[in-house]
Amino acid sequence: MEAKRLEVMKGKVLSQNMDKKLQEIVTAASSISGYPVAIINLILHRTQHYRAFVGLDGDLAAYRSTDSCLSFCQYVVKTNKPLKIQDATKEPTLPQLLIKMYGIRAYCGYPLKIDNEVVGALCIVDVKPNSIDEAANKALIELADKASQRLTALANEHSANSFAEIKVKSSHEILWQEIAQARQSIQIAITDLFPVVQAMSSTNQQQDPVQLQNAKSYLVDSTKAYGDLKAALDQLDGQLKKLKQIAK
Repeated sequence: MEAKRLEVMKGKVLSQNMDKKLQEIVTAASSISGYPVAIINLILHRTQHYRAFVGLDGDLAAYRSTDSCLSFCQYVVKTNKPLKIQDATKEPTLPQLLIKMYGIRAYCGYPLKIDNEVVGALCIVDVKPNSIDEAANKALIELADKASQRLTALANEHSANSFAEIKVKSSHEILWQEIAQARQSIQIAITDLFPVVQAMSSTNQQQDPVQLQNAKSYLVDSTKAYGDLKAALDQLDGQLKKLKQIAK
């Protein structure tokens, strides 16, 4: 379920800072498979967030996200199974916009988990039809497991640093936990808004019909993302006021 998936993506899972260990994993995935692109994708409300990647450039590298409904990784999350596509142009049931915009052809994706909840995929991508052998498949499964372990560690890192070092009453701990949850909601909402900026930037640069239609759909989605962000900020403000009252 989406709510559970978002709940476990806490701590530093959605940090914008590069993580060395995750970066090593995608580098290894590209090297082992021979595919030029490897990504650790996290599926949020409406977007897939590139937590680590190699081989991307242009707007994809700059904004580190795309609409999740256009992605192939969404099917990995929904089924909790690997997905292998030799030639995406021969798969009419797949979303076609990314194929047309970026020339995606071959794709292999493997589930990533935090606390046994599928949160995204380790995927490799090529711009020409391609496939992997059994040795590469086995290695990628192992890399996906390592990525899941690292994501789980990142999810627990913030809470460990926040609560283990401060000795407070249980009421204070509850407030700190609520603040942490509000910060997580804000991070998810901000990440969800990235494609809106991407779409607007592309629209300003070129009046391409596909880009214009894409921008319109992002504007609709941004209304929900803005509401999520505002609600999280209101929640955070309320908890901070309670802490100030307790501190008096």
